[in-house]
Amino acid sequence: SSFRRVILTNYDETCAVCGMKIVSSSGVSIIDAAHILPFSKFKIDDPRNGLALCKSHHWLFDHGLMSVDSHNRTVVSRSLDIEMPKDVISQYHKEALILPEKASMFPSLTALEWHRENIFYK
Repeated sequence: SSFRRVILTNYDETCAVCGMKIVSSSGVSIIDAAHILPFSKFKIDDPRNGLALCKSHHWLFDHGLMSVDSHNRTVVSRSLDIEMPKDVISQYHKEALILPEKASMFPSLTALEWHRENIFYK
């Protein structure tokens, strides 16, 4: 839970891909704290191993249909065959991530490279 709090604070409770920010009247954000290197495999809760993502972008990231390049731009998989409504996902291809204010909290380029090489479907 501390990982989630740090990630949501760093990203101002905003999805790094689409900019969605929804907080309930009781203060609960719907944005997820996504691990870049899967926690189940690496057990790393360092904030640089995290991204704030809405539910849709978190699922796409975890399933290799979206990743992030070495310039912190999103990459959408070419294996995404059907997209309805049209371009709702692919519109983010090569778009810059919304990053934390502090550069020291930017996502790890090494972790993102691992994700592109091991999870992402090119």
